[in-house]
Amino acid sequence: KIEINNYKYDKFNNLIEVIRNSIPKETYPIPVVGGRFHYEIEKYRYVYNKDNLWIEKYWIVEDKEYLIEKRKFK
Repeated sequence: KIEINNYKYDKFNNLIEVIRNSIPKETYPIPVVGGRFHYEIEKYRYVYNKDNLWIEKYWIVEDKEYLIEKRKFK
């Protein structure tokens, strides 16, 4: 089995897209023990504070957006 993952990053080096390809072709989503399912295409969106540090991270799959992480800076 060969799996190729392509990653895309924004100007702050935050991951914004993952595209997975495999040989032979896999059927997605793939369950992951102890984690989120892997989808063929996953996107991420960030909300930034005034210092350009992200405070909310969203995971986007199958046209649905999920808040997966929040941070606070003191």
